[in-house]
This record gives sequence, structure tokens and C-alpha cells, in this order.
Amino acid sequence: MSLISKGIGSLLLSVISVFLPAFADAKVDLRVEIENILDESSVQGAGIVVVEEGAPALEVYWGLADVEDARPVDRDTVFRAGSISKNVTSLLALRLIETGELDANALVSDLAPEIEISNRWQEGAPVRVIHLLEHTAGLPGSTYREYSENKPDASPQEYLDAAGKLKTRWLPGTLYSYSNAGHTVLARVMETVTGKSFDELVKEEVFGPLGMESASFRTHGNGIDPVAKSYTMGGQEQPVWEMLIRPSGALTTKPVDLAKLVSIYAQSQPEESDPYLSSTALTRMRGSEASAAADGGVGDGAYGFGTFAFIIDGRTYYGHWGKTEGFRANLGYLPKTGKGFVIMLNVVDERAASALRSAIAGYLERDLPPPEAIDIRAFDRERS
Repeated sequence: MSLISKGIGSLLLSVISVFLPAFADAKVDLRVEIENILDESSVQGAGIVVVEEGAPALEVYWGLADVEDARPVDRDTVFRAGSISKNVTSLLALRLIETGELDANALVSDLAPEIEISNRWQEGAPVRVIHLLEHTAGLPGSTYREYSENKPDASPQEYLDAAGKLKTRWLPGTLYSYSNAGHTVLARVMETVTGKSFDELVKEEVFGPLGMESASFRTHGNGIDPVAKSYTMGGQEQPVWEMLIRPSGALTTKPVDLAKLVSIYAQSQPEESDPYLSSTALTRMRGSEASAAADGGVGDGAYGFGTFAFIIDGRTYYGHWGKTEGFRANLGYLPKTGKGFVIMLNVVDERAASALRSAIAGYLERDLPPPEAIDIRAFDRERS
């Protein structure tokens, strides 16, 4: 080996020896910061997974899953994910769209005529599958109606039977309004077109292929792994409510299994051989094509397929949040970077959740250039 080669080799070893401890220290510092935030919060128990290079880089399990029994949170603890359920239900729909079993532009009345939706604009603007996915169908928002019964493992049809005829409030395909009804109707549509139950479908198309063994849409989990109890900010145990809108809010899972979705969504390029989702599908999840926002040229920032954009310290992340009966969950990622996170808490402490997101973002962005200025545009709300 020449002296020049030896010199270059020594230089590389020196650079590596300088930066490896720095990266290791950053991870240690993040763990300490996370634990400090939780120590000062009202949270009883937490499971947090930070993803880098498409895989868990840091896992933090903290506190108690059951205060009365002094059961600690560990890697096998299952949390309720709330409305992150909509992300999974949307992912299921996207899988069926990619295989040709479901048409995003198909009329709900054609696919499942038994679903009663009163729509005064039916002739010119019928409710389509894409409207259910993007919350632009004009259906009722998140209301007490969706929680009218405490019924274990209710089917989408049982929700529809309890809800009665649904009604659009404005022209479908225009205005966004977050709706628990929409994704539950969507689940029923998917059952009708495939002839399989929602639980069968989501296991076959999502949980099975991705190895999400703990994941379930049953409120008490898969019956194998322990589900955490949840608490109020004051420390009182919250009762479990068996919601009718299971496809919109009943997901239970271990944080490390939920992080498998982050690994799919944040990947730089889908695997060339038999990708789970195409790059086109991954992009499609992150924006709207059937709304006034899309018509106005800002569909990229609007609610897509179970996914919305949110800002952490000036940078745009994508994902979904969830909250139900004392549980707070966050799923976020930076597209095409392999970076993201999952936060699952058994107390709805918004201050703690915000501080955790900020701390994790600071770590994930340590080697990224500064964020670009956010594009803010106005558009005409009138639509012909």
C-alpha cells in the first residue's frame, strides 16, 4: 500500500471515529430527552419508536401499562391507536385499488346499493369511493352518534343499521370535513366488493404481509398480547368503549408493529421486486384529488388517503394522529428519507405529545438541510 493510500485510509478512520460517537451520543441524548419529557408529564405509560433507514433505530418503553397492577410498559404492550385506524383502512383500500378489485372513482351507490345516503346532488355529484377516503363526501363529522352504542366487534353494517340513512351536507367532492362515518362506510363497500369481512381483509392485505402480528381492530387487541389501560390527566382509569365505527378508530397495536407502516411510507424507493406499494401509490396517499383544494392547486397539502400533512418546527411531516378514551397516538414520517416515528401514550397529554414530536424531529433532522419555506396560497372557493 502506498503512503498516499495509507494517508487516505488514516484520514477516513479519523473521520469515522469522530462521527460515530456523535451519532451514538445523539441517540442517547434523545432517549434522555424523551424520558425527561415523560417524567414531567401526566402520562402513565408510553411506547415510542424512532425509525431511521427504514427500521427502528430507537425504542423507548416507559412507565406503567396498568397502574393498579404495577404492570410496566414493555415491547409487547399494546396501545389503542384511535384514528390512525383510518390510515390502515385507507391502506387496505389502496391495496384493493392497486389490484383492480376497487375503483377509487366508482359510485358508492353502484358498489353497495344497500348503503343509504341521502344526497340532493346525486344526479350531478354522486358520492364516490375517493370522497370517502378524502373526507369530501359531505357526510356527518365526528359526533356522539358514532359512539351511540357500546358493542364489542361491531361490523360496519351494524354501524349503518344503528346510524340509519346518512345525509350529505354539501356537494360531494368539494369541501373537506373529517368524518368517522366515511371510513366505516368505506369498510362496508370493501366487504361488498370482495365478499370478505373487514377483519379478514385487513389481516390478509395489511397485517399479514407487513408482519404486524399484534395489530387488530378489536378493542381488546388480538387476545394474545396485553393491552394497556388508559387514564385521565388526573390519573383516573378510563373505561373501555367498544365503538361502532371500528374501521375509523378501534385499531390496537404494539408501537413497533405500527412503525412498520412508517418504514413503508418513508422509504426512498419501493423495492423493485414485488413492492408492497408502488411509488405512485405512496405519493397518492399524501394528497387530495377530489376537493376544492385540489382544484385550487393545493391538493398536496390536503387530506389524502388516511394521511395528512403537519408541521413540526417548520418542516412538513406526513402521517396521522389518533385519540380515544385516554389514548393518544402519533404516526409521522418524512417521505423518501427512511425517517419517521410512532408515539403511543395511555394519557391524552397534548403538551407531552407535542414536546415528544419536537424532540424526535430535532433528532431525525440533525443531518438534513434546513426546511424550505412553506408554500402558502389562496384559491377561489367558488366551484362551477
